[in-house]
Amino acid sequence: MRPVVLDDDVASQALENRLTGPVATRLIGATWCVTFVTVAEL
Repeated sequence: MRPVVLDDDVASQALENRLTGPVATRLIGATWCVTFVTVAEL
Protein backbone atom coordinates (compact mmCIF):
# COMPACT_ATOMS: atom_id res chain seq x y z
CA MET A 1 0.00 0.00 0.00
CA ARG A 2 1.16 3.50 -0.71
CA PRO A 3 1.00 6.12 2.05
CA VAL A 4 -0.96 9.33 1.39
CA VAL A 5 -0.88 12.32 3.74
CA LEU A 6 -4.32 13.94 3.98
CA ASP A 7 -4.78 17.63 4.64
CA ASP A 8 -7.41 18.77 7.14
CA ASP A 9 -10.15 19.34 4.54
CA VAL A 10 -9.84 15.90 2.96
CA ALA A 11 -9.47 14.16 6.34
CA SER A 12 -12.61 15.90 7.60
CA GLN A 13 -14.58 14.85 4.52
CA ALA A 14 -13.29 11.28 4.83
CA LEU A 15 -14.38 11.06 8.46
CA GLU A 16 -17.86 12.29 7.50
CA ASN A 17 -18.09 9.92 4.48
CA ARG A 18 -18.42 12.87 2.08
CA LEU A 19 -15.51 12.14 -0.28
CA THR A 20 -16.51 12.08 -3.94
CA GLY A 21 -14.96 12.28 -7.36
CA PRO A 22 -11.30 12.00 -8.21
CA VAL A 23 -10.12 12.47 -4.62
CA ALA A 24 -12.07 9.44 -3.42
CA THR A 25 -10.85 7.40 -6.39
CA ARG A 26 -7.19 8.21 -5.73
CA LEU A 27 -7.48 7.22 -2.06
CA ILE A 28 -8.75 3.70 -2.79
CA GLY A 29 -6.15 1.21 -1.64
CA ALA A 30 -3.96 3.86 -0.03
CA THR A 31 -2.83 4.05 3.59
CA TRP A 32 -4.17 7.31 4.96
CA CYS A 33 -1.84 9.36 7.15
CA VAL A 34 -2.37 12.69 8.90
CA THR A 35 0.03 15.09 10.54
CA PHE A 36 -0.15 16.23 14.15
CA VAL A 37 -1.40 19.62 12.95
CA THR A 38 -4.31 17.96 11.11
CA VAL A 39 -5.18 15.94 14.22
CA ALA A 40 -5.23 19.15 16.26
CA GLU A 41 -7.44 20.90 13.70
CA LEU A 42 -9.91 18.03 13.60
